[in-house]
Amino acid sequence: MDKFVIRKKARAQGGPSKKGPNFCNATSQNEEQVDLQNLPANPGERKRISDHPSKTQKAVKQKNLQMLAPSIQKDIVKACVVETIKFNIEELGDDMFGILVDESSDVSTKEQLAVVLHFVNDWGFLIARFLGVVHVANTCSISLKSVVESLLLEHGMSLSMIRGQGYDGASNMHGEHGGLKSLILKENKSSHYVHCFAHQLQLALLGTAKNHVDVIWFFDVVFDIINIKTGKRPNQQLGLKRLGDTRWGSHYRSLLNMVEMYLDLIEVLHFIFIDASFSGHRKNARGIMTSLCSFDFAFILHLMIDILGITNDLSLALQREYQDIVNAMHLLETSKKRLQLLRDDEFEELLEKLYQYCYDHDIDIPKMDDIYVTPGRSKRRAPQINFAHHYRVEMFYAIINLQLQDLNNRVNEINTKLLICVACLSPKDTFHAFDMIKLVRMAEFYPYKFDSGDAGALSSELRNYITNVRQRDGFQGLWGY
Repeated sequence: MDKFVIRKKARAQGGPSKKGPNFCNATSQNEEQVDLQNLPANPGERKRISDHPSKTQKAVKQKNLQMLAPSIQKDIVKACVVETIKFNIEELGDDMFGILVDESSDVSTKEQLAVVLHFVNDWGFLIARFLGVVHVANTCSISLKSVVESLLLEHGMSLSMIRGQGYDGASNMHGEHGGLKSLILKENKSSHYVHCFAHQLQLALLGTAKNHVDVIWFFDVVFDIINIKTGKRPNQQLGLKRLGDTRWGSHYRSLLNMVEMYLDLIEVLHFIFIDASFSGHRKNARGIMTSLCSFDFAFILHLMIDILGITNDLSLALQREYQDIVNAMHLLETSKKRLQLLRDDEFEELLEKLYQYCYDHDIDIPKMDDIYVTPGRSKRRAPQINFAHHYRVEMFYAIINLQLQDLNNRVNEINTKLLICVACLSPKDTFHAFDMIKLVRMAEFYPYKFDSGDAGALSSELRNYITNVRQRDGFQGLWGY
């Protein structure tokens, strides 16, 4: 009993006990040592600062001020986004704008839509401001329109304020009947769709390549030839460059080089077939060599060279950093007329050139009066057509028709007239391109902005405008497109 009283008094006085460690003191010492490096990342899981020992409260407070918690960082990012968009909207004010919209998938394969605003600020500069990225349940045009409209309404804007649309070449975007472009145009007749012309022409070329089975086969062979290895050097050193996805003049140059280097290509493929150590390389070389020596390949090669040669000047003009819109429109019309002339009048000329090429390179020429049988079909069930009909109608006419149709669909008459009218405002050579009649006509593209009375007043305002700018020194020597 006496021993128990002694131990109790010792603990009460903070002194050491005669038996066992002092657990109270050990706990107190542990509370004084806080592991600042391993504090919970989520502030909700941490103890209150007042619950820490007084000696460590200052260190814990400084650690909290580093804002390392993911939830806090997300809040900071959201706040920055809100303030940035708010600044962009204030910069736009109540003015009209154009929209650029594109869709893509993130790393989790969720579809998302990015929206950018295009507008002219108070200083006359063209401004592009990012509005936001929104996840979409699906990419049908109706769903995309709903997302765009909701995003605009969220920031106090509407579809009626749109004066231009820009999308990629996907059908759900630019489709004439059910695309996002058409759905917005139904609600706002002034929201004209004008896409990058260079990209449109590239899409027209690729559309032809993807919609005709013989052209698909042809470009598959071309890609195989360009990518084949000789063992010591890539085939690009022979002068065949890779086909660019957007710089489609590379297609034209590579096909021209292929005609000039036909014998060199056959020699390289024969070398691979004989000496390659891997049987797969020999098999590929043999398949390419068989295709390269066929009349079908030679026919499409020369046809595509003619088509790309017709549109090459237009391609080069549209890829310049500074574009002359009027000149580009003239080149576009020239290309369409030349393609039509090629289709109507130049088949025999193509055949004559092709026959000479085949004679020079020992390529077998089929008899044009013989019955043509589609590969994989029996002669009894095959349609009774000859080789002449196959090459003229099913290949020559069909490929050029696809090219013309795609060019007309992607660059329609309204877009062409609109761009020509806009070019009349160019200050180049003291507003040499100014055309009051075309500018008044441009008002017809915006029926909600100009009525018949406004069009009459516009003529007088334009006369005052051009007289004013031509006599002021500040507008002399300007360079614009």
